[in-house]
Amino acid sequence: KNVIAKARMNRVLLLWWLVAHLLICVGSYEVEIEPDKLITMEVNNGDTHQYKLLNLAPSTGYEFRISYPAHMPMDFAITFNEELYNSYRKLLNIEKLVLSTDANGDVIGGSNRINVVTTYTGISYDPSNNDRVFKYNVVVETMVLSLPIGVFQMAGIFFFVLLVVAAAMNRYINTIKEKV
Repeated sequence: KNVIAKARMNRVLLLWWLVAHLLICVGSYEVEIEPDKLITMEVNNGDTHQYKLLNLAPSTGYEFRISYPAHMPMDFAITFNEELYNSYRKLLNIEKLVLSTDANGDVIGGSNRINVVTTYTGISYDPSNNDRVFKYNVVVETMVLSLPIGVFQMAGIFFFVLLVVAAAMNRYINTIKEKV
């Protein structure tokens, strides 16, 4: 009788494990993402995405960043290495996580997978809005000197424009001096 009870209990535990696993996997997707490549995602309320980081360079810093339009208020639960990272900083509708790699190109302090759960947080007069598809952007951006590489590109453009304006102003001032 004891052996039969254990066998039944094992079947019940297996069934519970299967049900739990299926519930976790429903609405769950794995997406492969490489550094400096933007991906636009379409999700439903409550979907889970697992991002697999590929082709990471050794001894490099990265910023995993999610941005979304303000007219679609959403919350993102970012889980990395079994820890929840929520900045709750609604600044410019961006959520981010900073990562670093070791000499082998492996992420320091965890795996190369990041889980993101999306939740629609808006209140709408139309209840069907909760079932619509939402879009957001994901990028893993390379960092240099603890700043995303895009900052240096924008600074270079800014200084180039500043140089062109300064040269034009110098020319204009010299023209005025010649007339006087």
